Amino acid sequence: MKKDKIRFFAGLLLVFFVILATYRIDQANFDKVEDSIITIYEDRLVVKDLIFKIADLLDEKRMALATSDTAFFQRRNAVVDAQIGQLLRLFRETRLTENEERTLTDFGEQIEQLQAAEAEMANPATHPDRDELSTRLEVLKGQARTLSDIQLSEGKRQLLIGSRAIRSSKLLMQVELIVLIVLALGIQFLVLQKPRRKTKEPKEPEEKTFKGKIT
Repeated sequence: MKKDKIRFFAGLLLVFFVILATYRIDQANFDKVEDSIITIYEDRLVVKDLIFKIADLLDEKRMALATSDTAFFQRRNAVVDAQIGQLLRLFRETRLTENEERTLTDFGEQIEQLQAAEAEMANPATHPDRDELSTRLEVLKGQARTLSDIQLSEGKRQLLIGSRAIRSSKLLMQVELIVLIVLALGIQFLVLQKPRRKTKEPKEPEEKTFKGKIT
């Protein structure tokens, strides 16, 4: 009876550890899914919007250059530069991959060089090199497209991580269910099993010795 109790409690303890281990693994998978969703939104969709806004402002510069709009470079251009600077700061605050960080750094440097060259546009007497400005704007357009492509590829990667974590959790739940059923049947077997009674060995008949009188 004592051994049956030990087995019963050992089974319960095993069930507890199985549930605890499963919970910890499930929690880790849920954390991966949550982190993946947050990353897709904050570091990919939001950044995609920032890139779109920067590209829109660069198009405004390109249009002013194509139409030789001197008034734009005298008044509006400074506002556009400030907006681009703010958008780049927000971009740098997000989680960046190594490739993304390199591209963004180069993009920022190209912006600074463009702004320095644009300073001459406010004064037509300096005969600014429009071809150089146009070339720089095209380079920036290409880099903006590269940054946009990075958001798409990283978003897919994060989505894949989340999908794997969900599949892993589902598989683990099925394994957990099977293990718990097996353990429950084992514990039930131990509880319902009748203890064996010790069978008494038959005693051999004692030889009786008769003492007779000697006549």
